[in-house]
Amino acid sequence: MSTRDPAKLRSLESKRGNLAKARAAKISDENRLPATSTKNVPEPPPRISARQNSVLREKISSLEDKVHVLNADKVDLGHSRDAHARAKQRATTSLTSSMDHHQNELEKLSREVEYHRKRCQEFFLSFQAAEIKIGELMEDLRKARDRVKYLETTSERSCAKKVAEAVKAALTFQMKASGRFTDCARDLYKVLVCSLSVPVEKVSGVIHAVCEAIHVTVYPLHGAAPRSIRRFVEEGGIEADLQLAIDLQDSNVTGMVALADSTGVRNLDHTARHVTLTKNGQGRIYCMGMTRSVNHTAATQTDDWVGSFSALTALYDESPLATTRRFNQLHFWQIFSAYMSDHSSDNTLTAQLLQKKRKEALVILMGLEYLDTLSAQDFALATYSDTMAIFEEHGGRHAWEALPAEIQARHQHDVRNKCAIKHGQTVWDLLPDDQKQQYSTMIRAGCGPHKLLNTVVALMKAIRKLYEPVTSRYQLHVCFQMQHLQLSLVLVMEMEMEL
Repeated sequence: MSTRDPAKLRSLESKRGNLAKARAAKISDENRLPATSTKNVPEPPPRISARQNSVLREKISSLEDKVHVLNADKVDLGHSRDAHARAKQRATTSLTSSMDHHQNELEKLSREVEYHRKRCQEFFLSFQAAEIKIGELMEDLRKARDRVKYLETTSERSCAKKVAEAVKAALTFQMKASGRFTDCARDLYKVLVCSLSVPVEKVSGVIHAVCEAIHVTVYPLHGAAPRSIRRFVEEGGIEADLQLAIDLQDSNVTGMVALADSTGVRNLDHTARHVTLTKNGQGRIYCMGMTRSVNHTAATQTDDWVGSFSALTALYDESPLATTRRFNQLHFWQIFSAYMSDHSSDNTLTAQLLQKKRKEALVILMGLEYLDTLSAQDFALATYSDTMAIFEEHGGRHAWEALPAEIQARHQHDVRNKCAIKHGQTVWDLLPDDQKQQYSTMIRAGCGPHKLLNTVVALMKAIRKLYEPVTSRYQLHVCFQMQHLQLSLVLVMEMEMEL
């Protein structure tokens, strides 16, 4: 016993204690058994000796120990079986939970696999479409390369052709294009006829001779007919008049001087007319053509000038330029401030008549500008009295309505002008004194050098009266002409004047 393991000893002691408890329980059960009959009680066993009894007791004790040990082992086995069952149950539960978890993971993985399978299928289809698209792009690239190659070849040929055409054009004076003479050819005809005084019948010959000398081919060979050349010159005159009309509309133009030079040939007075426009301090001369009249009186000159201005206005208003803006006559008469001619005898009266025409035009144009600002009702009220006077003059409204439309339009125009003069005079009276003085001043000058001093004196008097309230230092620009020669001479004079 001393050589046994302590754990074994403790187990045996526990088993012995359990066996003692079992014996005590058995004895108590026997004591509680009811009394039984002795009839059927078997005979008592034979008596044995003390030695045998001792041996038997030892055997019984040994057997009881074995039974106790077996019972203890049985209890331990029960406990082990229960623990094993619990462990098995725990293992089963854990296995079931693990299996459920793995089943969920497996389902999740299955879904992911299905998703990725679909994605792979989509990618595969996309790859197939991309492969088809790449094939199409490769085909387009091949076609583009072929196209580029073709264009390069065509470009080289076109460049060579253009170079050849440019060389040919450089050696060819193309006077006609699409059945029409080019602007360059028209300008050349105008310069030769107007500036170089080449006769119309010889212009084409001059052009061919010059081009042949510089080894340039003229096309067409026959050139323009004399009638066409005259038309080119006439078109140039119209273009010059339109250019003058356009420049007169420029708001930067601050002054206009009318210039005239005339000579008598066989009882006819031939007058060359020019105007000088001042813009940004610089003067520019424009030709207005020539007029022929039977005398050189102031009234004739005034009528010719007014007629030239009216023709210029009508030309502009009949051109496509008038679709956006009509000729501004008010601005024209406002900047018309000086007149110069070669005849001093009628120069003063002509300047006075032009000044009178200028004031009349300004009054009526201011009135028309005022009437344009009125509404239809206000305009009807403004012209009511004049309109009723026209009705009474023609015998009432019914008689007026029976008149032709042309006569009605003429009378309505007269009524409008009459009303414009009345309101224009009111606008004129409301102008500042310096502005009225400016519009009432017409500076005049002669053309002979011996008259220069008198011209400057008269000019200075007018300018002093006009600008005396403003400054004491002036820069004078005096334009004059020599006999039979149109010139524009700018005489700059700085004068000190005391206020």
